[in-house]
Amino acid sequence: MIVVTYLSRAQAYAEAGRGAQATADYQAAIDMASKQLERSPENARLLYWRAIARHALGQSRQALADYDASISADSRNPFAYTNRGILLAVHYGQHERAIQDFDRALALAPRDPDALFNRAIARIRLQQFDGAVDDLDAAIAVRDGERRHGCGRGGVRRPHLGAQVDAREDQRIGAASVLGSRVELEPAEDDVGAL
Repeated sequence: MIVVTYLSRAQAYAEAGRGAQATADYQAAIDMASKQLERSPENARLLYWRAIARHALGQSRQALADYDASISADSRNPFAYTNRGILLAVHYGQHERAIQDFDRALALAPRDPDALFNRAIARIRLQQFDGAVDDLDAAIAVRDGERRHGCGRGGVRRPHLGAQVDAREDQRIGAASVLGSRVELEPAEDDVGAL
C-alpha cells in the first residue's frame, strides 16, 4: 500500500535529518489513510498506519484514538499495543497503563525486544527495578541472539541514509534519552574490527 511507502520514506527522511520532507510524507500518509478509511472505517491496518504517522507528528490525542480503534478492530497486532504503550508512557505519563499494553504485546510476541525495552523503561519510572532489570536482560538476550545469527541491528551500517551510522551510536543515543545524559560505551570486542 502506498500509505506504508510514505511512512517508510518519512522515517528515512527523519533519520537523515530531512525534517520538512519527513513531515510532508507523514502528512501524506495521514491524508491517504483517512481517505481510504472513509470506505473502510474499521480497517485495523490503516488505522494503525495513520496512528504511527500522527504519533510521529506529535498529534498525540489523534494517534491514541487511532491506536485504540486499530486494537478494537484487530487485537492481534502486538506492535499496536507497543506503540500505544510508548505513547501512553511518554506523552501522558501513564506508565501502569503502558505496562499493560506492553504485557499484551508480549503475550502476542513473547520475544519482542522493543516491548521488553519499553516495559523496562516504564517499570523504571515506577521504581520497579527488579522487573526492569529482568526485561532488559531478556531484551539483551534476544538482541544478542539476533546478532549472532546475523538478523539483528548490531553492527548494521546504513550507508543508504548518507552516513556510516552503526548500532553503537544508536545505543548511545537511546541510553542518553533514557538516562538524560551523554553515555560513553566501551567498544565490544567484535566492534573493534567493524569501526
